[in-house]
Amino acid sequence: MVIFSADKLRGGIIKDILQRHGIKALWVTIILDIQNAISAHTPIVAIVDTKDSLVDEIDFLKNLCSSLQDSILILLGTPAVIGTFRGPMVHEDLCLADPIDPELIVSKVKESLLAKIKDKKTKKGDLERSLKQFLKLE
Repeated sequence: MVIFSADKLRGGIIKDILQRHGIKALWVTIILDIQNAISAHTPIVAIVDTKDSLVDEIDFLKNLCSSLQDSILILLGTPAVIGTFRGPMVHEDLCLADPIDPELIVSKVKESLLAKIKDKKTKKGDLERSLKQFLKLE
């Protein structure tokens, strides 16, 4: 999991509350660091906090987030800013407007991770079933 937050207080709170719930996360405060983190390892969950980000940084984040096709994206910030993010990776229920609610963020992360695990199990089961049918074992 990757967290981007230029606001050190907010980013620290998010990282600490996730760690308290047993979720490891890499927190970055510099825009280029999130690009490097994502290109090195596509995260299952990416939390992007737009607070204190400049207009150019927001545009960069929009482009970067559009490349997160297989990741779950959680957007934080003002409704006006997070409303400008578009694409299939943006889900309205994962766009959380200020004020920041750490417990809500944790619950959204947990729900997203559980949904991803269930989806993987379903796909694996379908693959096994198809393979058995192909091999005429079923």
